[in-house]
Amino acid sequence: MPLNLRALAARDLETTIEGEFGIPVTLFTPDGQRITQTVDGRPLKGQVLWSQPSVNPETGEQAAAYAPVVVLRRASLSRIPATGEKWGVLIPDGPREGAAETSYLLDASYAVEGGKSLGKVRLPLVRAEEASP
Repeated sequence: MPLNLRALAARDLETTIEGEFGIPVTLFTPDGQRITQTVDGRPLKGQVLWSQPSVNPETGEQAAAYAPVVVLRRASLSRIPATGEKWGVLIPDGPREGAAETSYLLDASYAVEGGKSLGKVRLPLVRAEEASP
């Protein structure tokens, strides 16, 4: 039975998100569970975007704002973060080997994206010390 386009795209995420250029990610569930591996036992990796495009409302100029986002493959997670849940995320400060790691929380001011995506979930982050209680 041939795979449909959605199933093929979801399968390809193992290579594109978790492959050679994947960044190690650690998740902390609201109940304190630490997730460092995929459901099949591989190290948890994702695509980390440290900055996002933004527009200065006063000038209309485009700039890059420091606003990290982690993109993970849904099929690799035993539990998917939901909007409003207090998840912790530990990621390196940059893509270089041996970079220091920083703690983040899911940014409650944005929705967790992924419901209609092709097998991935997008987690907007805020530094743990900047998060509102």
